[in-house]
Amino acid sequence: MKHIFATFAALAFPSYAFGQNAPPDSPLITALITWAPIIFLIGLWIVFMKRTSLFGKGGYREYMRVSQEKVTLIEQHLGDIAASLRTLVDRDPR
Repeated sequence: MKHIFATFAALAFPSYAFGQNAPPDSPLITALITWAPIIFLIGLWIVFMKRTSLFGKGGYREYMRVSQEKVTLIEQHLGDIAASLRTLVDRDPR
């Protein structure tokens, strides 16, 4: 297993294969590697805030409003069905 890793290391990092130190990264690369996760998390947070309607329309509040309207409509239909069943039961001669 050590031989496989040594071969991979020699191919992936040729400067390490000959006992040399790797060249230092540029400050730009270091800054990108350091700040990329933070910027990603901030972007993800903004997307979730937009979806929850804190920055715009739609999102969770819109979903709850539409859901409440559907529940109200279903309750109205159930009331109509119950009234129809009552009239049918009242007409039954049994």
